[in-house]
Amino acid sequence: MFDQESSFSREKMIKAAQDYKKKPNQPHFDHNKLFGYEEDIDWSQHDGKDVYSHAEQIMNWGRTIEFFMVTNESFFAKICDHFADLLTKEKSGKPRDMFEDQSYFFERCTIWQLDKFKNLMRDRGHDLSERIDFVKAYFSKTFSYELSQEMQESLSIEEKYENLEKLYNYAKTKNLPKSLVQNLQHEILTTSIKLDKYDVELFKLYIQDPLEPIENWLKSKKTQEKNVMNRKNFDSWQGCL
Repeated sequence: MFDQESSFSREKMIKAAQDYKKKPNQPHFDHNKLFGYEEDIDWSQHDGKDVYSHAEQIMNWGRTIEFFMVTNESFFAKICDHFADLLTKEKSGKPRDMFEDQSYFFERCTIWQLDKFKNLMRDRGHDLSERIDFVKAYFSKTFSYELSQEMQESLSIEEKYENLEKLYNYAKTKNLPKSLVQNLQHEILTTSIKLDKYDVELFKLYIQDPLEPIENWLKSKKTQEKNVMNRKNFDSWQGCL
């Protein structure tokens, strides 16, 4: 049965949320007034920094909505205004305004949301595909099954090699960051040692800008295998590959 009173009450609460504005002398954004109305209101009236802070509140506490449920265009637009502002200030050399590592934020977004951020940031003159924190999150979600611990533990060496080739071809085709492509080249080459399979053309690409001194590749196969077993994942892609 339609609850008219409840419906009207909801409309009033949405209106109250829509009408909320942080006063000039108010030190903090009152998130409690807006929780649960993320999809109902126009966020363009709010400061981008406050909207970003609200997104973090949702991610940290869940409240009345989970972040993956948010699809409001104005919500993402204001967050991108904040990101763009930070990136502009960063280029001007202001260290306190740097657009720092956003791995925590991006890793909690869906692929749809990441695509939304990427497109909106491109409209603002910034390419998120050049940022390791963004690409790592996108790559991990796109290949969540292939990169899962369960999948990795069940694969044979031959299957791991094929899996790495799939990831490498994707990264290369999508022009993903050079450091990711280099790591995948390295993983393919070190895995191929165990298979007595050597890709000369890939090796030529790799030695143009290797992750480790090329002398390591001139050691005996036995020494190389020992290095592979003891080697840790490289730089910022640790945990992604």
